[in-house]
Amino acid sequence: MKKKLILLTAIITAVVMIIITTCFYITPVGKVVYYKLLSLTDDVTLSKLAKAEYIIDREFMGEIDKNTLTDSALSGYVSALGDPYTGYLSANVYRNMTESMEGSYRGIGIACTIKDKQIVIKEVTEQSPAKNAGLEVGDIILSVNGKKYNGDTFSDALSAIKSTKEGKSVILGIKRGEETLEKEIKISRISRGYVEEKILDGNIGYIRIKTFGTDIAEDFEKAIKSIHDKKAESLIIDLRSNPGGSLESVVVTTDLLLGEGIITTVKAKDGDKEEYKSDKNEVDLPMCVLINSESASASEIMAGALKHYKKATLVGEKTFGKGVVQAIYEFGDGSALKLTVAKYFTPSGECIDGVGISPDIEVLMPDGMPVAEEKILTEEDVQLQRAKEILMKK
Repeated sequence: MKKKLILLTAIITAVVMIIITTCFYITPVGKVVYYKLLSLTDDVTLSKLAKAEYIIDREFMGEIDKNTLTDSALSGYVSALGDPYTGYLSANVYRNMTESMEGSYRGIGIACTIKDKQIVIKEVTEQSPAKNAGLEVGDIILSVNGKKYNGDTFSDALSAIKSTKEGKSVILGIKRGEETLEKEIKISRISRGYVEEKILDGNIGYIRIKTFGTDIAEDFEKAIKSIHDKKAESLIIDLRSNPGGSLESVVVTTDLLLGEGIITTVKAKDGDKEEYKSDKNEVDLPMCVLINSESASASEIMAGALKHYKKATLVGEKTFGKGVVQAIYEFGDGSALKLTVAKYFTPSGECIDGVGISPDIEVLMPDGMPVAEEKILTEEDVQLQRAKEILMKK
């Protein structure tokens, strides 16, 4: 009986508080009281925001969109931290980011990079709307639906594409050489395909990991089994232009390759640290790992661990150098805060943030650009060819 009475009291209290808060906020007198109370708080930020909101509500002549104001305020507040990996994610941006880690996504089938402050297409997925529309690697995106973008507004340009509903179209302004084009492309559901697996000349197994998505482990394990079943005598792991992904995913996949040891150590702000280890099971084959300047974060964890234990020879270019870990804090309305909360360290105890991982054998692409999708596994892919040469001598 006593427990029921306590529960009933709690429910009544909650209802009363909701009514009071609602009355405060939706009635003119209530608003004044509400803002006055907030202005008395010891929290300077809350006090100033409350005062600004009160003045805007009372005096501003134009239309007020509270959601836009809130998103802009949080975005500016968080960006002042000066951390390129920390940010406020609006509901649309957060949904797109979450989707990008899944096995399929809503989009047109391109991957982009920034070069000379321009948005350059570096990959066009086969059998995608972008491919069907005639987009090509090297095309420069100038505009989306008539709005101009450049390297400084890279994320906004991608968000403008991804936020378009499935079945609807976007119009991209494209520069190709001296020619300017417009392409209308329908947004569709596209299978990501995190892992590609082949057998190359010389009985060399080849596995390309595009990103460490949340459900990559099963596909990677299948690829490893396929390589074994086909009696491969050596293995190339291609991490080029892999932007990273889930910490848990890279730990599981690295564990399949590496024998017993520490894969990475993560240290938080309060000094707490956690070691991620691999078991004694491993792939017992001579191995090369391909890396470049766009291999980042989780891909650097794998490359760093394999290099430390001399499990693989790293071939290519120095990696990007992202040695920090982000956590996601959801607000409940679809938006979220992405916050840098820890640093990760290689098995040797090195944090590669801002430094990157150097290859054992440096091989640069002739034009300085990351290898284009259609040139991978061809004679023009000089990094791959060098790795094959190394393995065929072992």
